[in-house]
Amino acid sequence: RCDFDVRKEVIKRKKSPDRMVTYFDNHHGVLNGDPTIDGLYLCTKWSGASGGAASLTAAIDMFTVTDTKTALTVLGQVESAWNWVVCDSEDNIGYQMSGLMPTRLAGWNGFVPQLGWQSTYDWQGFVDAADLPRAYNLKSGYIVTANQDLNHFGNHSPINMPMGNYRAKRISQLIEEGEVHNITSCQEIQLDVYSKQAHQFLRILLPLLKDKNEESALYKVLDNWDCRYDLKSKGAVVFEAFYSALRHLVFANQNNSFGDKVGRYLTCETGIFIDFYQQFDDILLNQHSAWYEEYTQSVCFMNAFSAIDESCLNTDWGKENQLRFVNILLGDKLPQWLGSTTPPISLQGGRATPSQGQIYTSANRQTSFAPTIRVVTDMNEPVLFTSMAGGPSDNFLSPWYLSELNAWQQGQYKKLT
Repeated sequence: RCDFDVRKEVIKRKKSPDRMVTYFDNHHGVLNGDPTIDGLYLCTKWSGASGGAASLTAAIDMFTVTDTKTALTVLGQVESAWNWVVCDSEDNIGYQMSGLMPTRLAGWNGFVPQLGWQSTYDWQGFVDAADLPRAYNLKSGYIVTANQDLNHFGNHSPINMPMGNYRAKRISQLIEEGEVHNITSCQEIQLDVYSKQAHQFLRILLPLLKDKNEESALYKVLDNWDCRYDLKSKGAVVFEAFYSALRHLVFANQNNSFGDKVGRYLTCETGIFIDFYQQFDDILLNQHSAWYEEYTQSVCFMNAFSAIDESCLNTDWGKENQLRFVNILLGDKLPQWLGSTTPPISLQGGRATPSQGQIYTSANRQTSFAPTIRVVTDMNEPVLFTSMAGGPSDNFLSPWYLSELNAWQQGQYKKLT
């Protein structure tokens, strides 16, 4: 038996009556339902919900840390999940993942629910930070984190659903290709818009199209495309049209698939395909996948290409990949001339490029994956080079509200000493 604590919250609503909400909590978290009514309900808990003090202590301690090894130990005490990359003036580099990872029953990673009334599934404390992904002075001489799977650096695997590794692989490639790196080369890596994802898909698609569609305008655009998501790119627009059509055809338009309605909802209203695109790519790129039992990979790729509307040739990535910057509190409720909302801003890059530029809708709100701030430093001198998407003030009446936006769009940095 699992008893619950009852908690009542009053939600104050503008132009509507107050609403009383009752929550039921126990050691498994918050119940999504009423335990007095028979049924199966989901209980969810964030491991850091009861923390805070250790994270604040770690933040304070970092002001006096002088070496990489000590920094890794201190940062490992932060109770929320982060990828920390550290270096010092003695040329030591390190990586530490932080966060409270529950110690669970062997074989269960917490990604799917289990039976809450069976105590074998209760958390047994938390994994020691030293056993989380961690690295120090790697033989390669560099460390890359770009939301990819880094579990191989630890004794446990806290990352149960990473994003794609395309960006990390591209960054590693650029580091390996350069004999010497400096501020300029690191800035160029941050601004890189080459997509290894697109390259992989085109290696399959273009040979299929070559014989039958060599004279096609769409084919010629893809065949001549350099796989870069720069603002003037037409190839990025055509590839995205193909990729979207392929994904919908395979996962929503076949027997035993999600179905058209669910497929469109996942695409248009959620971040499922945005966050977990590599998991779906692993299926699409595998010609032996069970998802290709009804139609072969070749047929699906060809049909997806045939579904592209040639009107996409009339635009470029800068026109297609746009969003407005809105005030974090006021949204877009005020007229644009007041300055709280920007005109449409074009984002370079895509889902799988080092300089990310992914726009999507979730919970009826437009949002994006893009670099809010870019930072480059050199340990030979106490300086930072930064580029901020906006400005240092959150007051839209301030001259500093959008003071750095233009430089950020142009890929320019300012020097802080």
